[in-house]
Amino acid sequence: MATIVPVSKAASVNPLKSSQPLGAAFAYLGVEGAVPLFHGSQGCTSFALVLFVRHFKETIPLQTTAMDEVATIWAATTISKRRSSI
Repeated sequence: MATIVPVSKAASVNPLKSSQPLGAAFAYLGVEGAVPLFHGSQGCTSFALVLFVRHFKETIPLQTTAMDEVATIWAATTISKRRSSI
């Protein structure tokens, strides 16, 4: 019969290390001349950037659309179209 052994250590998962956008950005870093683009707030990109810089110990090119909360909710389409035409 199997014995159940209780674990006293709490499980913790760093959501940033297992995020899909971070994995996609990491894949694009392997493409010559490509710069990963995070669509969203500046804070989300800065977390990923800090993780990459700490890991690789060098500067990493990551770009963001840097949308704030209001722009994300009310004017995401307008801002994205305006920035893409620059």
